[in-house]
Amino acid sequence: MKNFIRKHWWVGAGLFFVGHVHAHSRLLLNGTTPPRNASSGLKVGPCGNVPRTSSPTVLTAGQTLKVQWEEVIDHPGYYRIAFSPAADAGFDANILAARIDDLPNVHAYETNVTVPSTPCTNCTLQLIQYMTENNPPTLYYSCADVEIRAAGSPMPSPTPRVSYSPVPLPTDCH
Repeated sequence: MKNFIRKHWWVGAGLFFVGHVHAHSRLLLNGTTPPRNASSGLKVGPCGNVPRTSSPTVLTAGQTLKVQWEEVIDHPGYYRIAFSPAADAGFDANILAARIDDLPNVHAYETNVTVPSTPCTNCTLQLIQYMTENNPPTLYYSCADVEIRAAGSPMPSPTPRVSYSPVPLPTDCH
């Protein structure tokens, strides 16, 4: 038994760290505005150095949009939702929800925002988590690619969403 534990301790350690590698918050993977990637530990703004995808979520100018996200690791702080009209720029000038409190032991969030009225094809929705236990706060980013069409414009047929799979743990314990 001791030999087994000595040889396989790293599997337990790996399980511990896998649960902690993806930390903090992200737009909900199967939500109304899925993120560019599955990571919840993006610390580089404005979108974690993750490039745009080829399948933005199509929205209508002026519509009410339910934004959904999840917190994977509980931290004190708050969230901000902003919008970029093009090229992941201009988020600070286009804040849709300025401060949404991070509640203790709550991991699923949603809020309604009004989609900007100006159509755009290269726009982005950004979620920032401000972790206030640090000074200055630590920031985590999650972005979703969106396209805004004028009211009355035809909407495209739904496209399949990207599905994310968890990284498998090693099963070979040699």
